[in-house]
Amino acid sequence: DLHSTKWIDGAGFDFKFGIIARPFEDSPFRLGLAFHTPTYYKLTLGAESDLFSTVGYVDDKGESVMTDIHVSTANGLDRVEKDFKLHTPWTLNFSLGHTIGTQLALGAEYEYQDNSNIKFKYSDRYGGTMDFETTVAKEYLKGVHTFRIGAEYNVIPEFAFRVGYNLSTSSYKNNATKVLAANALETDTDYTNSEALHRFTLGLGYRGRSFYADLGYQYNHYKEDFYAFDHIDLVPAKSTNSRSHVVMTLGFRF
Repeated sequence: DLHSTKWIDGAGFDFKFGIIARPFEDSPFRLGLAFHTPTYYKLTLGAESDLFSTVGYVDDKGESVMTDIHVSTANGLDRVEKDFKLHTPWTLNFSLGHTIGTQLALGAEYEYQDNSNIKFKYSDRYGGTMDFETTVAKEYLKGVHTFRIGAEYNVIPEFAFRVGYNLSTSSYKNNATKVLAANALETDTDYTNSEALHRFTLGLGYRGRSFYADLGYQYNHYKEDFYAFDHIDLVPAKSTNSRSHVVMTLGFRF
């Protein structure tokens, strides 16, 4: 019987730069362009394991003996940890916006991030690059295209209704598989390749002089292929995932 626990802790930072322009002086139509720098993470990956087993053997007297064996790294003394740095790719964002009268606002965005450019590097404690992990990411990951469209309609000045749609393409290439480095802490072989994510949103908001309320609904839908381990002839288990979220926000202005 094996119980295994993994965790990851850390922090990161990035910067976002952008501009918004109105190409036509007498029109509310606007264009936006933004760049997001890589997020620079400093992370610690850890693992603990508890192994319980009953072993049978024949002793010197020829008698069968059963004994329980317990091996654990959960006491903190043998805990396994690895410090490393992760740099995500640059992100490009292009947006369009337009308002019609005082009631209807329309918006659209396109975003691109090339995940094959993810970079791994050991922390200062070890030094050096993590060439194996970086090469695997470049071989099996690809650019992600994200499209967003949305509209908001003010029924009356205090009430607004919103609707939106979001599509994010898959981050995995068709031949993507799970590859563990020689010094990897993980021992599990299963992995999942997700397909495109579809997200639908609805919202209703109220804005008063001092009180405001917002009710939002989000529906996520995507398919994925599950593999127990990597094998050229292995047929994946296919699944469809759907999830709904409802969020209510209440607030007061002073």
